[in-house]
Order: sequence, then C-alpha cells, then structure tokens
Amino acid sequence: MILTGHQPVYLPWLGLFHKMVLSDVFISMNRVQYQANDWNNRNQVKTVNGPVWLTVPVHAKGRLNGVISDIRIDNEQPWAKRHLRTLEQSYARSPYFDHYRDELRAIYLQTWVTLEELNDRILEALMGWLGIRTPIKRMSEGAYTGHKGDLVLDMCRQSGAEAFVFGEQGRGYVDCAAFVAAGVNPVFQAYQHPEYPQQHGPFVPNLSVIDLLANCGEDSLSILLDGNLTRDEIAGMA
Repeated sequence: MILTGHQPVYLPWLGLFHKMVLSDVFISMNRVQYQANDWNNRNQVKTVNGPVWLTVPVHAKGRLNGVISDIRIDNEQPWAKRHLRTLEQSYARSPYFDHYRDELRAIYLQTWVTLEELNDRILEALMGWLGIRTPIKRMSEGAYTGHKGDLVLDMCRQSGAEAFVFGEQGRGYVDCAAFVAAGVNPVFQAYQHPEYPQQHGPFVPNLSVIDLLANCGEDSLSILLDGNLTRDEIAGMA
C-alpha cells in the first residue's frame, strides 16, 4: 500500500500527478495551514510573452493561520474571466487545447465559493484528461494528529500504508528513522521534468500541467512519467 498526499493547489504542475500515479491513495491535505504566495491559489502558464502567473484572489485577511478548506475566493474581482481569457489566448494554436476547452470553460464560468472547491474540480478534470484514477481521500475525513512528518506518519499508520511518497522537500522535515521503525518506507520523489514540444519560444519547465496537455494531448501521461521513479522501484526499496 503506497500513500501520498498534497495540499489542494491551483492548476498543479506535472510532479503532483507523478506522485498520484505512484500511489494507491492520494490524500488531499485540506486541513493544513494556508500558505500565502504559494501554490494554493496560483500557478504559471506560458503565453506569447513568456510565463505568467494566474492567481486566484482570496479573502485571506485574518486567515493566514487558517486552514486551506476555510479560504474563500474573492469573487468581487473578475479573476475567472481573466484566467480563462489568458488560457484561451495562450493555447489557441496548441494542437490539443480544443480537446479540453469546453470543460475548462464550464469550470471557469461557474461561481466557486471556496478555494478548495475550485481546486478539487480542476484536479478532477485534469486527472480525467490524463487518465489517472487514483482514489482521493480528504484529510478532513479522518482524525489525524501531529505536524509535518508526524502528521504524515499518523496518516500512514491509520491507512495501513507501507510507503509514503514525499516531494523532494520532504527530506528537510521527515524523521526517516521514525518511519522505518513504524514499518513505513519514506520515498522522496526527486522529479525529473521532461522536455516536450511547447509553443512560444524556448522550453520553460515547471508550468501547470495544462501546458503539457494543450501541447501533447493523449501522450501527456507517458511524457509526464518518462524517466521518473516507478511503483516497481518503490517495491524494490522495501
């Protein structure tokens, strides 16, 4: 049983979906602290003028120590129309953007109250387009305790996980000995970003996965996984 997780993020990058493919269950960590100026409410796409940030405005005043599931979107700002327009203009000539345009437009034309609801719906669409079927469990559905590494270890214990896939930054806060003592293998992703055909000049990595999908369509998942850690390799680490 391989587990992974991440806080809800906006228009996620490729590495998040690699972790999903490696895992039997993905935990949406919706009860961790909201991080201002992080990936919770923003990401980058590539335009004719290069990478630009798409940021969802939120009512974060007085909530900077709150949890992600409590963060509400500031819909007094016309952010959705701007984001949709940027995506449609940026990827108008990409070979596969039309495959996703209608569902994407329907998402942006809907009014979203919380950031988590928006991020969950976008994640659902992106997983469908990539062909990823990893089950998602929300942190709020359980009763987990601890902070950072201890929190993850409690999730593993309660889920019966034998391994947990961290991002590379997990090395900075995980007590590997505690995981091993509990019978859980801590795995660190170290994602190797692929280079793929891309519009608007020289290749730019670390964008939203929508850039990969728009340019590569049904080949996106195989491109995303190529040269990276596999489930069999995780099994061999045990």
